[in-house]
Amino acid sequence: LARALMQGAKSKAATMHLETGDTTIDLKEFPHCAGAVNELKETGEGTFYCRRKLGMDVAKRYLKSLQKPHNEIPDLTATLQYLPIPWSLNGVQFSGKIEPLDGEIAILWENPDRPTSGVPDTESVIRLPSPLPVAVLCRLHPACPEGLTTVLTCYSVQAPPVDFVLTTHLILWLPTVATDLSGRNLVESHFLSECLQALPEFESLAWKTFAQKFSALPPAVQNEWIGRLMKLWAGESSFKTDLVDVPFLPLACEEPTSPRLWRQRGQRFHVPAAVPCQHPLKTGESVVLVSPEWEADYVDAFPDSQDATEAVRRSERFYQKKNQWLESPVYPIELLDSPKRLSLNLPGELGAVGLSPQKLPPRRWLCQGRELPYSLRHLLPPYVEVVIQDNEAFMDIDWLILEPSERVRSVEEVLNRELPHLVDRLTDEDLQGKVHQEQFLHTLAWLSHRGRSISVWNERPFLKDHPERLQTLIDELAEKRKVVPVGNEARR
Repeated sequence: LARALMQGAKSKAATMHLETGDTTIDLKEFPHCAGAVNELKETGEGTFYCRRKLGMDVAKRYLKSLQKPHNEIPDLTATLQYLPIPWSLNGVQFSGKIEPLDGEIAILWENPDRPTSGVPDTESVIRLPSPLPVAVLCRLHPACPEGLTTVLTCYSVQAPPVDFVLTTHLILWLPTVATDLSGRNLVESHFLSECLQALPEFESLAWKTFAQKFSALPPAVQNEWIGRLMKLWAGESSFKTDLVDVPFLPLACEEPTSPRLWRQRGQRFHVPAAVPCQHPLKTGESVVLVSPEWEADYVDAFPDSQDATEAVRRSERFYQKKNQWLESPVYPIELLDSPKRLSLNLPGELGAVGLSPQKLPPRRWLCQGRELPYSLRHLLPPYVEVVIQDNEAFMDIDWLILEPSERVRSVEEVLNRELPHLVDRLTDEDLQGKVHQEQFLHTLAWLSHRGRSISVWNERPFLKDHPERLQTLIDELAEKRKVVPVGNEARR
């Protein structure tokens, strides 16, 4: 403790006293005062004083302290950070314990017969026997900086540089080893080198444990880890194999995935997290939400991943229109304008078709009872009303056409098959009325234009009296076909 206090103060003091009970020990005489220290009674607390002689330098320090605190305070705090007893500095209390952070994974390797770390025995710390006569604590938490802290006799010292990059926060407690004259820097030795070279193995074991426990971490802590893990995965770290199954890649509207599963995708997509993405992609692909802090690392790790910003925006527009459509009224599955005797129910409860007195009657394609914004003019001739109830088709991502197109063609085939039955419902008496005449002629012209034979109606008295009117309508449809193609391709 005396060594730790002296190293922490590290200033040229005139007096350095440790007072406990009624005993005062001059620590400037350390280690010669060791005998006096050993004779102290265990009072449970003591006070350390570091004083300078009054002089000009003390006056200057006082004036400087009015603008900027003395650097001894942060230095002493850092040096004694792992002092395993309660202590205070200028009234600020320190517990002497390593307090676990929320969501921290800590692994301690230590000889249980000779504990040296002072790490409290809590459920948050995984304790394993150390293969070396040292104690090693690996702290895995986004708030814990990467690097090594070396502790010697309760105070922090500087270890020699190593030829590898540490990826976690490691604390190494050493027994008594040699230091330089300052007492703050360790001197290289075979034992120290052996301890330092073993650190990557400790880290590897720690990352394996981390991979097993990551899914149980609080979601907020998992999110904080993404940047660090992405940096490891994008680099040349030897621990990538330990992280391959850690589900840290955030997906839009899905549970996070692991690098292994993400690499198995045939195509990979990503989008900046700033782009609104509240729904799954309409096309079905998964998308990684990348933050600016680790976007470059993601692209390095998955260079074939495609930017899906435009696809996400199209998809979001689709869901916006769909939500508006869901607020539209629900219609009954019945014709609005056609006389009942001139209508037919379509097979398979698909809806109904009928002859209307209007040349352009209502034509509705319903899904879940709500009308889809899709024109049915190309499917039927004038004067024919239809209502389709079909939950198997829906609007495409741009909200322009119905998908799948095969479903539209199957409905078109049903309508063409039912139209002749609808025409047969017009009696010769009906055909004396002008509206029914128009219905009859336009429907026959449409069937002829679609390649259907209409010879079965040639004997109808009305056609015998007005053959030129039907032919005129057929010629008009043929002329329109030359200008505008008929069918699905024209609508696209």
